[in-house]
Amino acid sequence: MKTEKAVVGIDISKANFDVCIRRKRQEIHAVFENHNQGHRVFIKWLKKEGLNQGDICMEATGSLWQDLAERLYDEGYQVFVVNPFRIKKFREHQLHTNKTDMEDARLIARFCQKEAEDLIPWRPMSEENKQLQTMVRRLEELKQMKQNEELRLKDGIKTMIVCQDLKEHIAWLNQRIKNLETEIDEHIARCPKITKNMRLLITIPGIGKTTAIIILAEVAYIGEFSKASHFAAYCGLNPSRNTSGTSVRKRSKVSKQGRSGLRKCFYMPALVALKHNPMVIDLDKRMTASGHVRMEVVVAAMKKLAHQVYGVLKNQTPFDPDFAAKYEISS
Repeated sequence: MKTEKAVVGIDISKANFDVCIRRKRQEIHAVFENHNQGHRVFIKWLKKEGLNQGDICMEATGSLWQDLAERLYDEGYQVFVVNPFRIKKFREHQLHTNKTDMEDARLIARFCQKEAEDLIPWRPMSEENKQLQTMVRRLEELKQMKQNEELRLKDGIKTMIVCQDLKEHIAWLNQRIKNLETEIDEHIARCPKITKNMRLLITIPGIGKTTAIIILAEVAYIGEFSKASHFAAYCGLNPSRNTSGTSVRKRSKVSKQGRSGLRKCFYMPALVALKHNPMVIDLDKRMTASGHVRMEVVVAAMKKLAHQVYGVLKNQTPFDPDFAAKYEISS
């Protein structure tokens, strides 16, 4: 039976967030500023409206939601942080065409009411995971800086001063990358739970240490996903198909919803898995035989790895190719 209790939908932007309290058929709307003082005003308003506890739903849009979600969690509210892809699909299913911040808040509240039984409450990252996430994201920034500088150097710049400056900056970045990688390793060694999960992940053929660290930095608690398919969607690995009648049949492609950093980190492991992961090798044979092009196979391999990651972390057991169903939980 669907819940009829009051729920709160929040649509967050950088400066403000729109709120919709939905009680059966009654709705209350308001707008608050997205900073600490605005969060305090919002919580006072909720209590004034009689919501000392309750279900609050918001989208996982960038990092704009995190401070508010933590504040609400600390106040005792049950918070649901939902992949924007699920809200998008719900909008399409409801034939909802209006796209304003207030309408989005209303839609999120309706989604929470209808899907409450299938949602898993969000909980904040531990301090250990926050530190890991911050360091890993900084490491990716440094690597991107290095790549950009190397591209500039390859552009054929003739000015010696500029060339020398680029070389010195690349050398400095290399050292910073090396130092930060050491600090990340030392941090993981101090965190038994993160160490255990990393060791579990690298039992999956195709998943190496670097990929495992990125996954653990972005997904501290796999239990927030009720299905492997939800985790794959969070990684942006759900397929997007374009077909119409018998005449329009374009290639399936990755939807590119969800976390781009997570999506990218599965690409190289998928290429390795296509050679060494028995379940992915079997998938390759079946898809190739049915006429799928190579890139479709690679995307499917990325998704298969995401399902295996979910199963290994959910069950807290090493990868076992002989018990595939264990890892394909509600795909």
